[in-house]
Amino acid sequence: MGKDRTMKIVFIVGTRPQFIKHAALLPALSQHECITIHTGQHYDEELSREQFRALGLPEPVNLGIPGGEPVTVLGALLDPLATSLRQQNPDVVIVYGDTTSTLAGALAARMLGMPLIHVEAGLRSGDRTMPEETARVVTDHLADLLFAPTTHAVANLYHEGLGDRAMLTGDLMYELLAKKHSNLNKSILNKLGLKEDGYILLTMHRAANTDDPIRLRRILTGVAKAPLPVVFPVHPRTAPRIKEACLNDLLDLFVVTPPLVYDESLALLKHARLCITDSGGLQKEAYFLNVPCLTLRDRTEWVETLEDGANRCVDDNPEWIEAGIRGAGRMRRVRHLLGDPPPSVRMAQALEEWWGRK
Repeated sequence: MGKDRTMKIVFIVGTRPQFIKHAALLPALSQHECITIHTGQHYDEELSREQFRALGLPEPVNLGIPGGEPVTVLGALLDPLATSLRQQNPDVVIVYGDTTSTLAGALAARMLGMPLIHVEAGLRSGDRTMPEETARVVTDHLADLLFAPTTHAVANLYHEGLGDRAMLTGDLMYELLAKKHSNLNKSILNKLGLKEDGYILLTMHRAANTDDPIRLRRILTGVAKAPLPVVFPVHPRTAPRIKEACLNDLLDLFVVTPPLVYDESLALLKHARLCITDSGGLQKEAYFLNVPCLTLRDRTEWVETLEDGANRCVDDNPEWIEAGIRGAGRMRRVRHLLGDPPPSVRMAQALEEWWGRK
């Protein structure tokens, strides 16, 4: 596409997995005018800046709307997002994943009549009580072009009558991981006194787990019985919930760290015996790195990880968590979600062809 056909593209991000996907896609669209709007959903402003610097991302337009109850955050985001989009007046808006920022960005763009692209489209857990499921479904039905990471995701889109907008692209998070994982600095292991394959990595941030003190206690109780050290980078929303639930005695049983930047988190995951998480992004990264995973939910949108025996949904059941820890060595993936050419190239080419037809 020549310079006279360049686009002005606005990307909307708000959380760590979206930063990662953005870092993988942005270089493939460097010939265009690219502007990043960060909603602020990541909670910690300084940590967000550190994540952006670590991933080599340019300074965003930061709306500074912190996370919280999804409905409250959605309402708080719509007006500032709409104002920012009007000011930028882009040719196309790109949103990632399934967060409240995703849904707010999709609604604002569509209500302003701006073309909308959804990256990581078509994922379905089947649980309509999850705010993330609502964000996925609504965003897919609003978007003009749907970039799906897996064949399951494409099939879901066809089932919902959206096949004419769908394209199988592969997974951006795997693309970035594939570039980085062989050269990761392992100093974080030395800093925490850990040995390769000698610890478990735990993360937890979803409101369904952190805001319910009974679930939170059941999860921490099950994980605390692990026979290996458990490293727990505590999310900004999780720390106060643990204190409010009077669970600091359980927290003392873990190797607690502040939230980590991408390379540190990836190094910890790569060398872990097991990952226990409620994060969709970390489920995928564990899968890509051949690290067994226990998911602290009763189902997942990443059905491939279950089918391949690399992941188990243990919900908040302490017995299932303990059994999963004991059987962790028997879980291994058998495929990946990248493809050739890489996802970022596929997406850039598809976007430019689509825009050319317009």
